[in-house]
Amino acid sequence: MVGKEEASEAAAPTLRGLMRRALRPPVEVVALPTLAPLRQGRAGHPERDPALPPLVDLAGRPKVLLLVGPGGAGKTMAANWLCSQLDAAGLLLGQALVAATDPGVVGLAQYLPPRALHQPATRTAKDAEDLTRSILLEAEGDDPPLVTLLDAGGGSNALAAVLERDRGLFARLETRGVAVVMLWHWTPRAHDLALLQAFEALGVRPTATAMVLNGAHAREGWDAYDGLRGQPIYQAALWAGAAEVWMPALRQDVALEVERKGLLFGHARHGRVPEWRQGVAPVDGDAATELGLWMEDVAPEWAPIGSWVRP
Repeated sequence: MVGKEEASEAAAPTLRGLMRRALRPPVEVVALPTLAPLRQGRAGHPERDPALPPLVDLAGRPKVLLLVGPGGAGKTMAANWLCSQLDAAGLLLGQALVAATDPGVVGLAQYLPPRALHQPATRTAKDAEDLTRSILLEAEGDDPPLVTLLDAGGGSNALAAVLERDRGLFARLETRGVAVVMLWHWTPRAHDLALLQAFEALGVRPTATAMVLNGAHAREGWDAYDGLRGQPIYQAALWAGAAEVWMPALRQDVALEVERKGLLFGHARHGRVPEWRQGVAPVDGDAATELGLWMEDVAPEWAPIGSWVRP
């Protein structure tokens, strides 16, 4: 006899249910990293092993960027950075489709004008799932946006439910020339890799995968991520062609000021306040200088996958 919990999961799959199935047996967490000795790069983090496969070139293709991963891993900060790049390129209002599907989370809504951001009509899981599906179907249409950016929220339940019901979606997008890029965001918690395991269990394959490591969780040094990076499932992703993006930490007081004022990094850096944030004082002085230096540090970290995140 099927239990109530199992029956509920079968009727309406959630990432929690997928994780429960994926964690039988549990995700393997090894005691020590299996990495080769670290070669220090310009920002003090390991450089990409030259033995790994070359990163795929996605230049000239429409993109679907899916920001996924556990809560608190830096997805909204990365979305702010990416939206700042779209804004600087003149794509944010008109040629890009931006959505945040985590019910009840403010996130991107504080940084973008209402006309530039799609959100669920209510805080229900159903509305989050419906919006996720509609955004992805829009990217599958005859005239897809140049860039579709979807912040799937902590746990990415709605995205998992859509893919559970439509496992051919990524393949159809690929057939139509649309590249699907999964931007996984991680903290040093190795057990969070169960999320990656759960998505892999769905059998869907994106065009490209990036592992974004948040420096805010490694303020004492990037070796805080050694345990996560040493896990077999993480290493397997790298050998399958995944990239690593090392997101430098922004000074906490500056990050809080930008968040409190609800500004895109690109605006805040130059002391600008857009028309949809009129009444807010600009970021200036030491904070603006610090933000500019941080953005100069961030740019080269994303550069190796530049063709993945812009048209």
